[in-house]
Amino acid sequence: MFISGGVAMKNPFLIDNDAFISEFLQGYDTAKNVLAHISVSLMQDERIGLFGAAYYAAHIAKAD
Repeated sequence: MFISGGVAMKNPFLIDNDAFISEFLQGYDTAKNVLAHISVSLMQDERIGLFGAAYYAAHIAKAD
């Protein structure tokens, strides 16, 4: 899973610590075994969400 955005990028310690991982795993008891095998990474480009939104907008504009 990729975490993105300006807040995360400017504060990488929010994601790179045991408390985050513990909450990530405990928040979804029904999927705990699956989540334990998913790596979590911080995206270094805070604009990546905008690129995804622009791609989707172009895709739906072609459908019309």
